[in-house]
Amino acid sequence: MIDLLGYGVLSLGTAALYAFLAIGIVLIRRGSGVLNFAQGALLMFAAYFFNQLSEQWNIPTAPAAVLTIAITGLIGLLFHVLVMRPLRNSTQLNRVIATLGLAIILQASVGLVFGSDSRSVPTVLPDGKFTVFGQEVGADILIRFVIISIVASGLWAFFRYTTRGLATTAVAENPQAASTIGWSPDAVAGASWFAGAGLAGLAGVLMAPLQNPLSSNNLLLLIVPALAVALFAGFVSFPLTILAAFVIALIELEIQVHRFGEDWSLKGLDKAVPVVAIVLFLIWRGRSIPERGHLSEERPMLGTGRVNVPALIIGTAIVLVLIWFVLPPSWLGALTLNAVWALLLLSVVVLVGYAGQLSLGQVAFAGIAALVSGRLVATQDWPLEWALLAGVIAVVPVGILFALPALRARGLQLAVVTLGMSVAIDAIFFQRTYYSPAPEGAQTSIFGDALSKPEGTVVGEAHLFGIPIDKTLYPERYATFVLIAFLIAALAVASMRRGRVGRRLIAVRTNERAAASIGVSIFGAKLYAFALSAGIAGLGGVLFAFQQRNITYGAGAFAPFQSVLIIAFAVVGGIGYITGSFAGAMLVSGALGSRIGSAFSTSLGKVPWLSRLIGTAIAAIAGLAIGRAIQRGVGHLPRYLPWIFLAVFAGSGIALGGRMQEWLTNLDRYLPLIGGVVVILILMQPGGRGIAGFATAQVQKMSNRGRPTLPDSERGTSIKILDDSNDRPQRVGATTSLVVKDLTVRFGNVRAVDNVSLSIRSGEIVGLIGPNGAGKTTTVDAITGYSSIASGQIRLGEVALTAMSAHKRARAGVSRSFQNLELFEDLTVLENIRAASDTRDALAYVTNLVTPGNRPLTQAAVAAIRVFDLEHDLNRPVRDLSYGRRRLVAIARAVATAPSILLLDEPAAGLDEHESAELAALTRRLANEWGLGILLIEHDMAFVMDVCDRVTVLDFGRQIASGTPAQVQSDPVVLAAYLGDESNTEPVEAETTTSVGAR
Repeated sequence: MIDLLGYGVLSLGTAALYAFLAIGIVLIRRGSGVLNFAQGALLMFAAYFFNQLSEQWNIPTAPAAVLTIAITGLIGLLFHVLVMRPLRNSTQLNRVIATLGLAIILQASVGLVFGSDSRSVPTVLPDGKFTVFGQEVGADILIRFVIISIVASGLWAFFRYTTRGLATTAVAENPQAASTIGWSPDAVAGASWFAGAGLAGLAGVLMAPLQNPLSSNNLLLLIVPALAVALFAGFVSFPLTILAAFVIALIELEIQVHRFGEDWSLKGLDKAVPVVAIVLFLIWRGRSIPERGHLSEERPMLGTGRVNVPALIIGTAIVLVLIWFVLPPSWLGALTLNAVWALLLLSVVVLVGYAGQLSLGQVAFAGIAALVSGRLVATQDWPLEWALLAGVIAVVPVGILFALPALRARGLQLAVVTLGMSVAIDAIFFQRTYYSPAPEGAQTSIFGDALSKPEGTVVGEAHLFGIPIDKTLYPERYATFVLIAFLIAALAVASMRRGRVGRRLIAVRTNERAAASIGVSIFGAKLYAFALSAGIAGLGGVLFAFQQRNITYGAGAFAPFQSVLIIAFAVVGGIGYITGSFAGAMLVSGALGSRIGSAFSTSLGKVPWLSRLIGTAIAAIAGLAIGRAIQRGVGHLPRYLPWIFLAVFAGSGIALGGRMQEWLTNLDRYLPLIGGVVVILILMQPGGRGIAGFATAQVQKMSNRGRPTLPDSERGTSIKILDDSNDRPQRVGATTSLVVKDLTVRFGNVRAVDNVSLSIRSGEIVGLIGPNGAGKTTTVDAITGYSSIASGQIRLGEVALTAMSAHKRARAGVSRSFQNLELFEDLTVLENIRAASDTRDALAYVTNLVTPGNRPLTQAAVAAIRVFDLEHDLNRPVRDLSYGRRRLVAIARAVATAPSILLLDEPAAGLDEHESAELAALTRRLANEWGLGILLIEHDMAFVMDVCDRVTVLDFGRQIASGTPAQVQSDPVVLAAYLGDESNTEPVEAETTTSVGAR
């Protein structure tokens, strides 16, 4: 026990470091609603800046510390004003990627300004030692922990007891409501960013000495344990932040000290602690399907996956001619690196663009595949082609491992855990000395490496099927090989995008609840997306590693922060476009963008006056952009403010004439910084399409010039069906009945549904009505598998549904619509219908990589299109339709699954009287002509009483009546539930009850 207490005291320094960062994250999250992934980068900047002030410029320690904290806080405030405020109405994904852009800018700036020399931060706290629980601990460590505890206590009291603190919480939860009572959301968010960034500055002053000598990568990656701590605190609680930081730091120290008997093969296991903590938390708190009311955010624009075959053939031929007959070795190297990184970015297009899973683990995939392939070649003499295949196959299970948290987490939580897993893999696998061959008698680990002779893994000259393709001797061969590999992967992804697997992934990305309702396995789609993404990234990793004859895995090539760059560059290129992967890769240092920039800067170096002129023009444009951003962000500023910034920046460009020339002639050095800025600028553009999306839009505009614009009535799509002999089938699904017996659903101690029983037969419409909060939608959620039931039975014919997941119930024949529509906004009407009617074969996950395999529409899908009159809307994006048409698409999509039982949740909500009457006729037709059994939740009593055969009434979760519409209308218990007057026994008139029973 004493040892544990002693280790607890020793871990206080690390706990304080994690808590400092985590509290800043929580503060920014509570004040602005943004999860700041750049908090570690802010600490890194503060540490280097404080060193510069105190050690290089000899400024006294106290003023240097104050200035460091103020400047770091100002960076946070400016970032809010210039970037986050203009993005306040953007998606959460865009805003978190913007913080990644800030991290890139800060890291690049630190490298450019402070260089790579070893630096240390002086301590500002008193020295001295204390012995506590048998452990000697420095006084500075105790002081650090006391300081952060005081900060946490102060913030807790501020948010709990002060008006401004309560207002900050209110603003984050509901900015519009808070603004109506006089609180400015922008002012509150700006203050939170200033304070949160200032805390990072304070951490840089007080805590950075624990990380001496400074390493920008290590400081950046402190964000992982900090995010784990903040996640455990729910991004809300400051006291829990201190507790979680202490527990994680203590466990890390215990593992470091007791490393299972100094077992060297387990080196780095302590870095996995935050990851394990995050995963366990997500398993405890997460849900396999989002709760009702979960908002599906707008996602980046998507490409269609269509391939222009003539352009592809001509373009490939031109590039091959350039490779073999024109380009010098330096350009071939740039093209090779561009294609390799394009593969890494293509893996992001699959995972983030198509499946909507924000992952920061792509470098881990690349590194594992490179490790397996390199070791097989070096130690087992495998040929490259087989080693490459083995590496790609070996990384697929790693991708599936990364996917497991995604089964119960999504969005920012998933980004946190995948970044943590990437850090753990880097610590356990890559921070080692792998080399070949091993000296005779040397101690080796299970990985085949040793403790000395760091020569790397020697793979020698690369051969493919016996043909030498070594990059040094035959750069044109290796460039051709890499380019062909990228083209094959890109064509496979394009084929998948156009096929039914692509529609499954996009359905999951857009709306998981709706995807499950049409029979799409959320688990299967996510596992596949991670596995395919890992395979593509692994291919890129192997090709990257084999550019050299001697592979070193721990030299930074597979550092976790590279995953941040991959996401950022994918956004620049167009994260939803296959061609965007190659365009975004041009920003990589040493790739085509760097080579073009180098050629450009060399040319400028020969004409000094031109370089100075261009530099001044760039400075002027930057000043104008910053001025406009401030004007948009702050508001109520003079219109001429941007022009003042233009003049100031242009004047600075003229004054720095010689420096501007130097910067332009070394443009490739500034490429990472430029990349971070471009990421933010692209995010701030409407739609966030990136380079590829913008180019695609321009090409479409040019191709459409001169063409007549067809009216909506002439935009139809020809429909192919399996059997066109009957466009009004007598049965869509199998004839059966749904029986619900003694259904009970609990939320804590509340019985939302209490012993409800009902049945729905084929060709019958059963209404489910009741006052607001009666449990109607909860009943439908329980029947369809979206809510867990406490007791009861659900059967479809002879099939028990109770233990089935939501997507399996849909496949069994129970389909539903949603009150909030929950359509796949990223798809056209036809693609929505196709997604519902597609077969759910697992083989498509493989075959669609070769051919889309789109089959003719099923009979049920065609019948749904025709009866709901959607022929002329098939090629239109769902988001372009009127609300009434969208309602019809939602029901048609449910019908296209060919169900036996259809559950409609307020299908007439928001429709006018004419549209409601038409929908009532269509609903009756679905039952009479197609034999569907329908459960109808609706607040329009005229609708319910006209179309229903039987009606069941709920009140506070209990079933209070069931019978024909006439019987229910005259039931005094029903009247009391609706009108609150048991003496009133008059039938409920349709005209007076149209607002009853919303949910």
